[in-house]
Amino acid sequence: MPDKTFTHGNVEIKIKKKQSTGEWLAIYYENGKRDEAKTYYTDDRQDTEDTAQFMIDRLNQKSLPKCGGEKVLYPQEDYAMPCPGCTDCSGPLSQLETFELIALEHLGIKSLESKGTDEDDFHTLATWSIKAALQAAFVAGRESK
Repeated sequence: MPDKTFTHGNVEIKIKKKQSTGEWLAIYYENGKRDEAKTYYTDDRQDTEDTAQFMIDRLNQKSLPKCGGEKVLYPQEDYAMPCPGCTDCSGPLSQLETFELIALEHLGIKSLESKGTDEDDFHTLATWSIKAALQAAFVAGRESK
């Protein structure tokens, strides 16, 4: 049974502790189907809940009116990215913006800038998350041509 559930439309993110490993999971479901590439694993409950809320906030941002070229400031972060998929934005994303968006959406990494601390600069990631990020980068590169 999930500990807590976050919802947006047809997306549910269920917080659950995996008893065998002690890991906390933010399990991503879309239309009732689990999406392992978007499921988040960590050893910290608060991190899991914050990440689930961040994912829901991102979905809510995608539902907002077009940004007209403005940057979207994501909740609880000093972090801005162009509105994803917005046709009113002034041109395509830069290569760095694309990398940062992929890192955020698929790896849960909020910044690719070095912060000078192990906590901020080193991340433990599931292989399926890395695969999803590489696939997204491949698609982004193909679509940029």
